Amino acid sequence: MLDIVNSSYLRKTRRKNHSIKGYIQIGKILVHIIAAIMIIAVMSNKSPAIIISSLGAVAAVLMLVFQHTLLSLVANVQLSSNDVLQLGDWIEMPDKNLSGEVTDIALHTITIRNWDNTISRIPTKNFLTETYTNWQAMFSSGARRIMRSTTIDQHSVRFLNQEILAPMLALRGVSEPLAKLIDGRDPTGVADSWFVDNGLTNLTLFRHYLMAYLAERPDIIKDMYIVVRTLKPSASGIPLEIYCFTTSTMWMDYENTQSAIFEYITAVVETFSLRLYQYPAGHDFWRLSQKG
Repeated sequence: MLDIVNSSYLRKTRRKNHSIKGYIQIGKILVHIIAAIMIIAVMSNKSPAIIISSLGAVAAVLMLVFQHTLLSLVANVQLSSNDVLQLGDWIEMPDKNLSGEVTDIALHTITIRNWDNTISRIPTKNFLTETYTNWQAMFSSGARRIMRSTTIDQHSVRFLNQEILAPMLALRGVSEPLAKLIDGRDPTGVADSWFVDNGLTNLTLFRHYLMAYLAERPDIIKDMYIVVRTLKPSASGIPLEIYCFTTSTMWMDYENTQSAIFEYITAVVETFSLRLYQYPAGHDFWRLSQKG
């Protein structure tokens, strides 16, 4: 009967991602306990009430025997009542190198199908004591965050001047952010000293250009944060971080959008007289030897 209740719930309920399997298993344990008491009562020709009252003497032993069951029950109730874990959720447990979809929530274990199609079972009580990440809230929000940086060579950062500004003006989308930075002046008529006095560098213009570029992309959400910022400089250069949210939460769409943005940055950065920093490789040393 309990199995029928579970099957009926899974078939008829609107909340397909919730599981009552843990409670069904508790019901089965209670049925077995009641059946055992009735069998003992029949065999000993005593009232079941007397047998139940005599169990108080072995309560400590029962607690020891069923301690894992009780812990799992408490964990199952807390997970269900707090609605922090459901069937179909994508979870990650870095300590155990697990990342996949929750396929079963039972009394003692939670089953996860990893993205490499392996199966992992984790004790239910571990979800109260260990750190894990549930990505389902991200899917529900309809937005997925991009927060990645590339590194700018510090030696390529300089004040704007008419010489390096000319190729930038030929790029579509530069005029609007530049007009805001120079208070609507004609960029071709601004003296080089004005850029120095007002602290406008090629990196400043590049940051504002990228924010305008991201805001124009149809796969970036306009109503959420769009930030392009520089982080603390290091021996590897100046990190330039992109912070925005994609309109699609699907992994393939998200990765395509993120890759397209940074591929564009890699290609367009030289137009702003900037260089990306990377460690020298064998080809770099070969080029130096050829020049020598």
